[in-house]
Amino acid sequence: MTESNTTPSSTLGYELMRHFVLPDLLGHEASGLLYLLGKNLGRKFTMSSIPELQIFFNEAGWGTLTVEKEKKDTCHFILSGDPVEKAFALNTEHSFNLEAGFLAANFASQTGFYTEATEEINLKKSTVILIVKWDRKEYDANASIDSTKEDSISN
Repeated sequence: MTESNTTPSSTLGYELMRHFVLPDLLGHEASGLLYLLGKNLGRKFTMSSIPELQIFFNEAGWGTLTVEKEKKDTCHFILSGDPVEKAFALNTEHSFNLEAGFLAANFASQTGFYTEATEEINLKKSTVILIVKWDRKEYDANASIDSTKEDSISN
């Protein structure tokens, strides 16, 4: 083995796991299972506001999360940046359902309502639109609402 003068990538391990190992391990069910894993992760790491979610996404290396539009029961986000571009470069069929599930769980926690999220890929712009929708008529039994949290979701 030869000595290398290059600095190891701090994200290489994550990128290998996320882009290659997990999809191989999960097989054809990868997209759905990543969504469920994202929801579980979101229940463990709940954020109390959209700005906190944006910081988390950035620090987790998932990309830049920007609010595109908000309505009373829907929020559209744009996920962009180097991590998204790299994911597309490695695999044009990359799933962002881990991120979608994470958002769904966090919005369920913030609103108390049953919440789901979907992804829309835009390869030309190297962005992902994550659409979070909650049902104001159906409460989520898995959501743990903290009454001290500031409600950052429009009513």
